[in-house]
Parts: sequence; structure tokens; C-alpha cells
Amino acid sequence: MKVNLRSARALCTKNEFELVVASGGEGIASLSEARLKQKIVRARDLRDKYRDLLRRQRLAARRPGAKPARDDANARTGSKVVLFEQTLARFVERLAKVKAAAKKSAAKKSAAKKSAAKKPAVKKPAAPKPAAPKPQRSAKAPAPVTPLVPAVRQAAVRGFVSDKAAQSARNVRLKSMHARNVQAHVSARGRRNQAKRDSRPR
Repeated sequence: MKVNLRSARALCTKNEFELVVASGGEGIASLSEARLKQKIVRARDLRDKYRDLLRRQRLAARRPGAKPARDDANARTGSKVVLFEQTLARFVERLAKVKAAAKKSAAKKSAAKKSAAKKPAVKKPAAPKPAAPKPQRSAKAPAPVTPLVPAVRQAAVRGFVSDKAAQSARNVRLKSMHARNVQAHVSARGRRNQAKRDSRPR
């Protein structure tokens, strides 16, 4: 047998009725897990309280010589026992749903973390290697000087710049000029001698 809110208002005190109202509708949906646990303890205490009261009333009615108990009093206590059993059941059911939702949410977060951990790390592109320096061109070797080039030109081609080198070149040139003069003098004297021989009478 279920007890509706209209009957519950007539059976309960103000605080008891507030607990019954909190066990249904929007009231129970707004309760956190901690608040649900508190409501469960309160509803269980009230159920046990009225269950014990109902048992005492029944025992008292069975004692020899006891005044017969009023039927409406026992019925009232019995209705309150049923009311708080229903209230307690709604709180327990709601707590189970809240715990299941929290467990599911935690499982999703854990799966997301594991999935993120399994993803391979994105490798950064390797920095480009520096280009190898181009080999520098070696200075061209000076062109070889043929033996027919005069000493002075050889000195110029080879790039003599010292006084010693320049003096050496001048000495070679002077020797060459002296040799040509001597040769020319010898040739001239030979021609003169030949001319004298040719001019003698035969």
C-alpha cells in the first residue's frame, strides 16, 4: 500500500513531511551524493522508530488486562512505517543512479586519458642541415715563362718586387747586351779585314 502526499501531510510532523517531499520530483534530482546519504540515514531512522512503536503497540494490546488499543492509532503508526519505507527506497534508488553516473563518467575520463597516452607523439621536423661551404678556388699558378723571354720580362712576369731580384735581372740584361756588342765588334772587324784583302792587287 502506497501513501500519497495528502495522507502524508496528515500523518507527519513538519520536518517529517519535508523529508517525504524531498524524496520525489525535482527535490530528489537536485540532491548530491552526500546529501542523499544524509537523507537515507534520516529516513531509515524514522522507519525504524515507527516500526518499533507499532510492535510495542501490538504487544501492549496482547497483555492480559490491557485496555484495548484504538484501531486508528495502530493504523496510523502502520501507515507511517509504510510511508518512510517508501521514502527510504526512493533515496536508495536515487543514490544508486548517482553513483552509476559518476562511475560511468570516471570510466570515460580514464579511457580518454589512456587514448591520449597511446597516441604517438608528433615528431618535430628535423632542422635542415647547413649547406656545405663551397670549396674556394685556389689562386691560379703563374704561367710558365719560356726560355726565349728576356730576363727582364721574366722578372716582370714572375712578379719580382725585391731590389735583389731587380738587380739580378739588370745584370743578366747587361751581360746579354755586352755579348751582343762583342759579337758585333768581331763581325765588323772580320768584314773590314776581308775588305782589305779584297782591295789588294793580285
